[in-house]
Amino acid sequence: MAFYHTFYDENNRHLADLLPFQSFLNDMVEDVALPVTRTMVHEPTDEFGFLHECAIVEFHGVLYAAWYACPQHELSGRTPICGRHSTDGGRTWSDLTVWCEPAENIMYCPPVFGIENENQLKAISDKLNKVFTN
Repeated sequence: MAFYHTFYDENNRHLADLLPFQSFLNDMVEDVALPVTRTMVHEPTDEFGFLHECAIVEFHGVLYAAWYACPQHELSGRTPICGRHSTDGGRTWSDLTVWCEPAENIMYCPPVFGIENENQLKAISDKLNKVFTN
């Protein structure tokens, strides 16, 4: 059974029904040789109830996590790129930092990480110039 947001219309529901369902929340993690520990990097807040498309990378012994955040649901309102980092393998995380604040009528897409010259970590995010309304 798929989860539908309240702002989905009939076309959205039809398209979602065509996709195979995959849950990443179960306790079984297959095809991973190492022990896996589940960790909450950041929970939704009153300011940002919708956290989406998290990217996590390890760089020189530090874990970096970044995502885009929306007040209530995807592609609505302010969408800053937020991030945290961990120096102890993900047991604890730094305070939340807004890495990129959108200008008016600009929405940022989910970030990706890239490493340049083995010594520079970059977070890259594109922007949407279209304003979506519900």
